[in-house]
Amino acid sequence: MLIRSFCSLVALLTLFLLTACGSGGLPATLGECADDSTVNWAQVGPIFATNCVACHSIDNTGAERVGAKENVDYDNADVAFNSSGATPQDTWASIYSDEMPPGDAAVSDADALVIHEWLSCGGPE
Repeated sequence: MLIRSFCSLVALLTLFLLTACGSGGLPATLGECADDSTVNWAQVGPIFATNCVACHSIDNTGAERVGAKENVDYDNADVAFNSSGATPQDTWASIYSDEMPPGDAAVSDADALVIHEWLSCGGPE
């Protein structure tokens, strides 16, 4: 009886973990900030610069934004985390779902995890 209960628990835990993670093992939602996190804008800024700022820049207007929503920018830590047009969870959901960046481009899983940690930790500078 104990072995059967243990096996059922392991099966449920496995199912939960598979459901909680998206493609590539990325977490579907933001989580708790790890106590030992050291991630900051110095690590995240270049990722946003490579993948997002071509369209999502405070300097871009009109057609230069290539369809990017106004007030959703990633030029610096403050606008990236405190955008009036998107919450941190919105930013993560767009990356997680491969909605952003558009087209065939994609943020690598390693870079996505850095962004995830930064957003989960409150966007430290």
